Amino acid sequence: MPDLADQSLNEAMMKRYFTLLFVALATLVSAQTTYQGNGASGFGGTVGNGSITFNNTNSTQFTIDFQAGDNANLGNAVVLYIDTGVMGRQVIDSDVRDLADGLRVAISRSSGTSDDSILAFPAGFEASHAIAFDNNFAGIWSIPVSGVIGDNGLNYVDTANLVNNGIGSYSLTVDFADLGLTQADAINFVGSLISTTGFGSDESFGASTTTSGGNAGFDGTTTISSSNTFQPTLSTNDFDVSAIDVLIMNRNLMVTGTNTSSMVAIYNTLGQEMLRRDTLAAGESLDLSSLSSGILIVRVQDAVGNTLSRKLILR
Repeated sequence: MPDLADQSLNEAMMKRYFTLLFVALATLVSAQTTYQGNGASGFGGTVGNGSITFNNTNSTQFTIDFQAGDNANLGNAVVLYIDTGVMGRQVIDSDVRDLADGLRVAISRSSGTSDDSILAFPAGFEASHAIAFDNNFAGIWSIPVSGVIGDNGLNYVDTANLVNNGIGSYSLTVDFADLGLTQADAINFVGSLISTTGFGSDESFGASTTTSGGNAGFDGTTTISSSNTFQPTLSTNDFDVSAIDVLIMNRNLMVTGTNTSSMVAIYNTLGQEMLRRDTLAAGESLDLSSLSSGILIVRVQDAVGNTLSRKLILR
Protein backbone atom coordinates (compact mmCIF):
# COMPACT_ATOMS: atom_id res chain seq x y z
CA MET A 1 0.00 0.00 0.00
CA PRO A 2 1.54 3.39 -0.99
CA ASP A 3 2.70 5.76 1.72
CA LEU A 4 0.09 8.55 1.92
CA ALA A 5 2.68 11.10 2.99
CA ASP A 6 4.86 10.29 -0.04
CA GLN A 7 1.81 10.41 -2.32
CA SER A 8 0.81 13.84 -0.96
CA LEU A 9 4.36 15.09 -1.42
CA ASN A 10 4.48 13.84 -5.01
CA GLU A 11 1.13 15.47 -5.79
CA ALA A 12 2.34 18.76 -4.31
CA MET A 13 5.54 18.61 -6.36
CA MET A 14 3.61 17.86 -9.55
CA LYS A 15 1.19 20.71 -8.84
CA ARG A 16 4.11 23.08 -8.35
CA TYR A 17 5.78 21.78 -11.52
CA PHE A 18 2.71 22.42 -13.67
CA THR A 19 2.17 25.81 -12.05
CA LEU A 20 5.73 26.84 -12.93
CA LEU A 21 5.31 25.40 -16.43
CA PHE A 22 2.13 27.40 -16.92
CA VAL A 23 3.86 30.59 -15.77
CA ALA A 24 6.79 29.91 -18.10
CA LEU A 25 4.49 29.36 -21.06
CA ALA A 26 2.53 32.49 -20.22
CA THR A 27 5.79 34.44 -20.24
CA LEU A 28 6.78 32.90 -23.54
CA VAL A 29 3.64 33.87 -25.44
CA SER A 30 3.17 37.38 -24.08
CA ALA A 31 4.41 40.18 -26.34
CA GLN A 32 5.14 43.87 -26.11
CA THR A 33 6.11 46.03 -29.07
CA THR A 34 6.74 49.77 -29.31
CA TYR A 35 6.18 51.74 -32.52
CA GLN A 36 7.52 55.21 -33.26
CA GLY A 37 5.73 58.07 -35.01
CA ASN A 38 6.72 59.21 -38.50
CA GLY A 39 8.89 62.10 -37.31
CA ALA A 40 6.60 64.87 -38.60
CA SER A 41 5.73 67.81 -36.37
CA GLY A 42 2.89 69.76 -37.96
CA PHE A 43 0.96 69.60 -34.68
CA GLY A 44 4.07 69.93 -32.51
CA GLY A 45 5.29 66.33 -32.74
CA THR A 46 2.61 64.83 -30.48
CA VAL A 47 2.41 61.67 -32.63
CA GLY A 48 5.26 62.29 -35.08
CA ASN A 49 7.83 62.28 -32.27
CA GLY A 50 5.72 60.11 -29.99
CA SER A 51 5.46 56.38 -29.47
CA ILE A 52 2.81 53.76 -28.93
CA THR A 53 3.28 50.41 -27.18
CA PHE A 54 1.03 47.38 -27.60
CA ASN A 55 1.18 44.78 -24.84
CA ASN A 56 -0.65 41.45 -24.64
CA THR A 57 -1.70 41.36 -20.98
CA ASN A 58 -3.87 38.22 -20.96
CA SER A 59 -5.85 35.92 -23.23
CA THR A 60 -8.77 38.36 -23.62
CA GLN A 61 -7.23 41.85 -23.54
CA PHE A 62 -4.31 43.93 -24.71
CA THR A 63 -3.16 47.37 -23.65
CA ILE A 64 -2.06 50.39 -25.67
CA ASP A 65 0.28 52.90 -24.03
CA PHE A 66 0.70 56.21 -25.85
CA GLN A 67 3.43 58.72 -25.05
CA ALA A 68 3.10 62.12 -26.69
CA GLY A 69 6.30 63.39 -28.28
CA ASP A 70 5.77 66.83 -26.78
CA ASN A 71 5.01 65.41 -23.30
CA ALA A 72 1.81 67.46 -23.21
CA ASN A 73 -1.82 66.50 -22.68
CA LEU A 74 -3.70 65.83 -25.90
CA GLY A 75 -5.40 68.82 -27.46
CA ASN A 76 -6.43 66.75 -30.48
CA ALA A 77 -7.46 63.17 -31.22
CA VAL A 78 -5.37 60.10 -32.00
CA VAL A 79 -7.15 57.68 -34.33
CA LEU A 80 -5.88 54.11 -34.83
CA TYR A 81 -7.42 52.41 -37.86
CA ILE A 82 -7.41 48.62 -37.53
CA ASP A 83 -7.32 46.00 -40.27
CA THR A 84 -8.78 42.88 -38.63
CA GLY A 85 -8.55 40.67 -41.72
CA VAL A 86 -12.16 41.14 -42.82
CA MET A 87 -13.37 43.42 -45.59
CA GLY A 88 -13.05 47.11 -44.76
CA ARG A 89 -12.46 50.52 -46.31
CA GLN A 90 -9.31 51.28 -48.28
CA VAL A 91 -9.82 55.03 -47.92
CA ILE A 92 -11.59 57.44 -45.57
CA ASP A 93 -13.15 60.01 -47.88
CA SER A 94 -16.27 62.17 -48.20
CA ASP A 95 -18.50 59.06 -48.03
CA VAL A 96 -17.55 58.87 -44.34
CA ARG A 97 -19.09 61.88 -42.61
CA ASP A 98 -20.21 61.11 -39.06
CA LEU A 99 -20.39 64.42 -37.17
CA ALA A 100 -22.27 63.16 -34.09
CA ASP A 101 -19.35 63.91 -31.73
CA GLY A 102 -15.73 64.99 -31.81
CA LEU A 103 -14.14 61.53 -31.99
CA ARG A 104 -16.52 60.47 -34.77
CA VAL A 105 -15.50 63.65 -36.62
CA ALA A 106 -11.83 62.69 -36.14
CA ILE A 107 -12.40 59.16 -37.48
CA SER A 108 -14.37 60.57 -40.43
CA ARG A 109 -11.82 63.36 -41.07
CA SER A 110 -14.76 65.60 -41.92
CA SER A 111 -15.42 69.22 -41.07
CA GLY A 112 -18.98 69.03 -42.36
CA THR A 113 -18.21 71.31 -45.32
CA SER A 114 -18.10 70.38 -49.00
CA ASP A 115 -14.46 69.33 -48.74
CA ASP A 116 -13.06 66.69 -46.40
CA SER A 117 -9.57 65.57 -45.46
CA ILE A 118 -8.94 62.22 -47.18
CA LEU A 119 -6.89 59.36 -45.73
CA ALA A 120 -5.64 56.65 -48.11
CA PHE A 121 -4.39 53.42 -46.53
CA PRO A 122 -1.42 51.26 -47.64
CA ALA A 123 -1.97 48.72 -50.41
CA GLY A 124 -3.85 45.71 -49.03
CA PHE A 125 -4.90 47.51 -45.84
CA GLU A 126 -8.66 47.61 -45.18
CA ALA A 127 -9.89 49.43 -42.07
CA SER A 128 -12.79 47.66 -40.36
CA HIS A 129 -12.46 49.36 -36.96
CA ALA A 130 -11.09 52.49 -35.36
CA ILE A 131 -9.84 53.16 -31.85
CA ALA A 132 -9.96 56.90 -31.14
CA PHE A 133 -8.99 58.83 -28.03
CA ASP A 134 -8.44 62.35 -26.81
CA ASN A 135 -7.63 63.80 -23.40
CA ASN A 136 -10.93 62.61 -21.90
CA PHE A 137 -12.22 59.44 -23.57
CA ALA A 138 -11.21 56.44 -25.68
CA GLY A 139 -13.61 54.29 -27.67
CA ILE A 140 -13.85 51.59 -30.31
CA TRP A 141 -15.99 51.93 -33.43
CA SER A 142 -16.65 49.57 -36.34
CA ILE A 143 -16.59 51.10 -39.82
CA PRO A 144 -19.23 49.94 -42.33
CA VAL A 145 -17.46 48.48 -45.34
CA SER A 146 -19.37 50.46 -47.99
CA GLY A 147 -21.95 53.13 -48.60
CA VAL A 148 -22.34 56.64 -47.23
CA ILE A 149 -21.87 57.01 -43.47
CA GLY A 150 -23.78 59.85 -41.79
CA ASP A 151 -24.28 60.87 -38.17
CA ASN A 152 -23.99 57.87 -35.81
CA GLY A 153 -23.23 55.67 -38.83
CA LEU A 154 -19.93 54.63 -37.27
CA ASN A 155 -21.01 51.85 -34.93
CA TYR A 156 -19.88 52.39 -31.35
CA VAL A 157 -18.61 49.08 -29.97
CA ASP A 158 -17.18 49.72 -26.51
CA THR A 159 -14.99 51.91 -24.37
CA ALA A 160 -11.22 51.49 -24.57
CA ASN A 161 -10.88 52.32 -20.86
CA LEU A 162 -8.72 55.44 -21.06
CA VAL A 163 -6.35 56.27 -18.20
CA ASN A 164 -4.64 59.68 -18.33
CA ASN A 165 -1.27 59.20 -16.62
CA GLY A 166 -0.24 62.85 -17.00
CA ILE A 167 2.61 64.55 -18.97
CA GLY A 168 1.27 63.24 -22.27
CA SER A 169 1.01 59.59 -21.20
CA TYR A 170 -2.18 57.60 -21.80
CA SER A 171 -3.12 53.95 -21.33
CA LEU A 172 -5.96 52.07 -23.04
CA THR A 173 -7.29 48.55 -22.42
CA VAL A 174 -8.98 46.78 -25.32
CA ASP A 175 -10.85 43.47 -25.47
CA PHE A 176 -9.78 41.32 -28.43
CA ALA A 177 -13.45 40.39 -28.89
CA ASP A 178 -14.43 44.04 -29.47
CA LEU A 179 -12.37 43.88 -32.66
CA GLY A 180 -13.59 40.41 -33.60
CA LEU A 181 -10.15 39.02 -32.80
CA THR A 182 -8.53 36.52 -30.46
CA GLN A 183 -5.12 36.47 -28.79
CA ALA A 184 -3.80 34.41 -31.71
CA ASP A 185 -4.60 37.10 -34.30
CA ALA A 186 -2.23 39.75 -35.57
CA ILE A 187 -3.33 43.38 -35.19
CA ASN A 188 -2.51 45.48 -38.25
CA PHE A 189 -2.86 49.24 -37.72
CA VAL A 190 -2.03 52.76 -38.82
CA GLY A 191 -2.57 55.94 -36.83
CA SER A 192 -3.21 59.63 -37.39
CA LEU A 193 -3.41 62.84 -35.36
CA ILE A 194 -6.33 65.12 -36.20
CA SER A 195 -8.42 67.76 -34.48
CA THR A 196 -11.96 66.97 -33.36
CA THR A 197 -13.13 69.53 -35.93
CA GLY A 198 -11.61 67.56 -38.82
CA PHE A 199 -8.33 69.45 -39.38
CA GLY A 200 -5.70 66.88 -40.27
CA SER A 201 -2.02 66.94 -39.31
CA ASP A 202 0.98 65.43 -41.08
CA GLU A 203 1.73 63.18 -38.09
CA SER A 204 1.06 59.46 -38.18
CA PHE A 205 1.99 55.95 -37.11
CA GLY A 206 3.10 54.49 -40.42
CA ALA A 207 5.07 56.42 -43.05
CA SER A 208 2.88 59.03 -44.73
CA THR A 209 2.81 61.96 -47.14
CA THR A 210 0.31 64.79 -47.63
CA THR A 211 -0.61 66.63 -50.81
CA SER A 212 0.45 69.93 -49.28
CA GLY A 213 3.73 68.64 -47.89
CA GLY A 214 2.58 69.80 -44.45
CA ASN A 215 -0.61 69.42 -42.46
CA ALA A 216 -3.51 67.92 -44.40
CA GLY A 217 -5.86 70.62 -43.11
CA PHE A 218 -9.59 70.43 -43.79
CA ASP A 219 -9.34 69.30 -47.42
CA GLY A 220 -5.92 67.74 -48.04
CA THR A 221 -5.10 64.11 -48.78
CA THR A 222 -2.85 61.99 -46.56
CA THR A 223 -1.42 58.78 -48.01
CA ILE A 224 -0.04 56.24 -45.53
CA SER A 225 2.39 53.92 -47.28
CA SER A 226 3.15 51.42 -44.51
CA SER A 227 1.31 49.86 -41.59
CA ASN A 228 2.38 48.29 -38.30
CA THR A 229 1.58 44.77 -37.14
CA PHE A 230 1.38 43.64 -33.52
CA GLN A 231 1.46 39.88 -32.91
CA PRO A 232 0.08 39.27 -29.39
CA THR A 233 1.59 35.81 -29.01
CA LEU A 234 5.22 36.33 -29.99
CA SER A 235 8.19 34.94 -28.10
CA THR A 236 9.75 37.38 -25.66
CA ASN A 237 12.89 37.31 -27.84
CA ASP A 238 11.68 39.54 -30.68
CA PHE A 239 13.56 40.95 -33.62
CA ASP A 240 14.27 44.67 -33.58
CA VAL A 241 11.21 45.62 -35.63
CA SER A 242 12.89 48.85 -36.72
CA ALA A 243 15.52 46.82 -38.62
CA ILE A 244 13.85 43.57 -39.74
CA ASP A 245 10.94 43.33 -42.15
CA VAL A 246 9.15 40.78 -44.31
CA LEU A 247 8.09 41.67 -47.85
CA ILE A 248 6.21 39.96 -50.67
CA MET A 249 7.14 40.97 -54.22
CA ASN A 250 5.95 39.11 -57.33
CA ARG A 251 4.77 36.21 -55.15
CA ASN A 252 8.21 35.86 -53.58
CA LEU A 253 8.82 36.43 -49.88
CA MET A 254 11.97 38.13 -48.64
CA VAL A 255 13.31 38.83 -45.14
CA THR A 256 15.15 42.16 -45.14
CA GLY A 257 17.42 43.88 -42.64
CA THR A 258 19.31 40.78 -41.47
CA ASN A 259 22.55 39.12 -42.58
CA THR A 260 21.82 35.72 -41.05
CA SER A 261 19.71 32.79 -42.20
CA SER A 262 16.14 32.43 -40.92
CA MET A 263 13.43 29.85 -40.46
CA VAL A 264 10.21 30.95 -42.18
CA ALA A 265 6.78 29.43 -41.51
CA ILE A 266 3.60 30.65 -43.21
CA TYR A 267 0.12 30.14 -41.77
CA ASN A 268 -3.39 30.91 -42.94
CA THR A 269 -5.84 32.86 -40.78
CA LEU A 270 -7.02 29.58 -39.20
CA GLY A 271 -3.52 28.94 -37.86
CA GLN A 272 -2.79 26.09 -40.30
CA GLU A 273 0.80 25.89 -41.54
CA MET A 274 0.84 26.31 -45.33
CA LEU A 275 4.56 26.47 -46.11
CA ARG A 276 7.82 26.17 -44.21
CA ARG A 277 11.49 26.73 -44.97
CA ASP A 278 13.84 25.73 -42.16
CA THR A 279 16.79 27.67 -43.59
CA LEU A 280 16.28 30.78 -45.71
CA ALA A 281 19.63 32.39 -46.41
CA ALA A 282 20.09 36.16 -46.12
CA GLY A 283 19.07 37.72 -49.43
CA GLU A 284 17.30 34.57 -50.59
CA SER A 285 13.61 34.66 -51.57
CA LEU A 286 10.90 32.08 -50.89
CA ASP A 287 8.62 31.14 -53.79
CA LEU A 288 4.95 31.48 -52.82
CA SER A 289 3.47 30.50 -56.18
CA SER A 290 2.00 27.31 -54.68
CA LEU A 291 -0.16 29.29 -52.25
CA SER A 292 -3.59 30.77 -52.90
CA SER A 293 -4.09 34.52 -52.73
CA GLY A 294 -5.29 35.90 -49.41
CA ILE A 295 -4.12 36.88 -45.93
CA LEU A 296 -1.03 35.10 -44.60
CA ILE A 297 0.64 35.11 -41.19
CA VAL A 298 4.41 34.89 -41.65
CA ARG A 299 6.60 33.85 -38.70
CA VAL A 300 10.37 34.31 -38.95
CA GLN A 301 12.94 32.95 -36.50
CA ASP A 302 16.68 33.56 -36.61
CA ALA A 303 19.49 31.23 -35.58
CA VAL A 304 19.38 32.25 -31.90
CA GLY A 305 15.62 32.07 -31.52
CA ASN A 306 14.57 35.70 -32.06
CA THR A 307 11.12 35.80 -33.68
CA LEU A 308 9.00 38.17 -35.72
CA SER A 309 5.47 37.79 -37.11
CA ARG A 310 3.76 39.75 -39.86
CA LYS A 311 0.30 39.65 -41.47
CA LEU A 312 0.68 40.07 -45.23
CA ILE A 313 -1.54 40.03 -48.30
CA LEU A 314 -0.64 37.59 -51.10
CA ARG A 315 -2.14 38.69 -54.39
